[in-house]
Amino acid sequence: MTLKHTIISTLLPHVDKKPSYKSELMMAQKLVRQSPTCAKGYLDSGQIYKRQNNLYTALSIYEQGLRAVTSDDPRYAELEKEAHDIMASLTQHTPGFRQLLPYDILCIIFGMLEFRDLLRCTGVCQGWCNFILDWPEFWRQLSVELPQVSKKTPLRRQVQEFRLVGPMDPGLMRDMLVFLTHLDKQHTQKLYFRKLYISEKDLDLLVRVLRSTSPPATRVEFVDCRIFHDKVINPILEACSNFSHVSFSRTTVSPLNFGVKRPTWTQVVVPRVSFSSLTYLKLCFEYQDRPYHSSSQTGRLSGILRRCPNLVHLFLDSGGSIHQGHCIRQAIKYCPRLLNLIVSDKAIMPATVVSKIDTSEYLENQSEVGIRRLVLTGGRIKCAQNDIVSVFNKVSSSIKLLHLHYASNHINPSTLYKLAQQSTLQLREIRLSTEYSAGLSSNEPSVTKVLAKLFSRCPLLEVIKIIDTTGLRRGNDKCFIYVDDEVLTAIAEHCPQIHYLQVLGQRRHTAEGILQFATIGACGLIYLEIDVERKIILPLIQRIPSLQRLNVRKDSNRNEPPIPPDEKPIAQRILRERGGSLTIA
Repeated sequence: MTLKHTIISTLLPHVDKKPSYKSELMMAQKLVRQSPTCAKGYLDSGQIYKRQNNLYTALSIYEQGLRAVTSDDPRYAELEKEAHDIMASLTQHTPGFRQLLPYDILCIIFGMLEFRDLLRCTGVCQGWCNFILDWPEFWRQLSVELPQVSKKTPLRRQVQEFRLVGPMDPGLMRDMLVFLTHLDKQHTQKLYFRKLYISEKDLDLLVRVLRSTSPPATRVEFVDCRIFHDKVINPILEACSNFSHVSFSRTTVSPLNFGVKRPTWTQVVVPRVSFSSLTYLKLCFEYQDRPYHSSSQTGRLSGILRRCPNLVHLFLDSGGSIHQGHCIRQAIKYCPRLLNLIVSDKAIMPATVVSKIDTSEYLENQSEVGIRRLVLTGGRIKCAQNDIVSVFNKVSSSIKLLHLHYASNHINPSTLYKLAQQSTLQLREIRLSTEYSAGLSSNEPSVTKVLAKLFSRCPLLEVIKIIDTTGLRRGNDKCFIYVDDEVLTAIAEHCPQIHYLQVLGQRRHTAEGILQFATIGACGLIYLEIDVERKIILPLIQRIPSLQRLNVRKDSNRNEPPIPPDEKPIAQRILRERGGSLTIA
């Protein structure tokens, strides 16, 4: 405690009582600002409001103190008692309880009820609801019965994050939703629902909760939930229109009853509300009758994207029933602030080396708007060539991270060649991978020519990952996308900032080519994973003074002599001195 703090603490009780409370309050607030983890300032401020009969403000001050002060403070218990007394006083003055029993008798009566009965009592009247929500014993029972429901809840009424995790009895879930509608949601920031079954009976309650919570709540997440059928989704999405962060992860949609006619594209009903507050949208719906919902889900998502002018982050499931290419075009057209466009398995962002996603980023400068991260991965992605070309034409000047997964006819080198034709790209990380079914037609440009041209346009490139699973799975010399001497030369000459290079697949470069790459352009390389001849491992390490980790793969079906016995310990010692390691397959 500082000297200044001690002086203020000493003088505060001797302030003249005759003037207004303004000077006392200013000194108490100053004490709180100087020592926010000390209980005395909060107690003094609360007492001033209490003398003015401003009980709600006094309670708010005490609750603020309980959030900031630790339990080892000598006056923490006094702070708790003051808050409890004010809650009891407010409860006694609540309409409906004015003519009833004293507070202690009411506690005994409600204490005889089971937890679920208390939940139902919150919906009887506002007086009962206020008493139960202000009763500490109720929150103690809640923490015992459902410990996952809420976190960080000082005095247990001002819930900052509400979590409802199943599996749960349907009746209990409805009771919890009723309880949530009466909860003081002034401080609620996030709703989290997991492993719940949402039926038509629960829909109205859930919609009431979502609409009454936002604002102030900004985030809602559904994880591993099951929805009764497709027509339940629209009301839920409409109720989320005021949230800025909406996420549906691994959400299963049950099939419609047998004989029910599926909607056509023109019959799709999309939410009619505006989603102007939405900045983060993640959709991963798993339909149990997937073929019948492609048009309905695509039409619904397209309608939502047209109403999201401030959307920044879009995550879609590559294996869902939607046509991802059509939705991508809609997002590019109607979401001018979009920064991250991720289409991947389960709508999960793949691991990156640089350019991490910050979900709070939001561009205010309109001149800087443009997609920064584009991820198109997954074997079942539905995306035509013109969809990818239109995206490349729009994002070439702003994109910094590019992940492409080549599978069947979804993406071919022609689309990548369109990107390579741009003047100068801002790419910092690129990952290209293939599926076993990918192939080339005779009229497509050479893959190596495309890669060499692309890398020559990327002076800021730091990370390159090229993974050819075609050769890895087949175990022969066939491959779809590969790196040869021409590609290595382009990287060495035009990518001076490269520090991470990973090449998985059949070896197409020569020993001379990789050594030339190490000599002319790999001065900043830190991580290298590639299939090379074992005899050049030590010369390769010596020519790249910055190299710390070398992972030598064996992706080619070639019988080669191992690394010379006298060179291996030298190579290991050099990398160990640099703080790295050597791995040889």
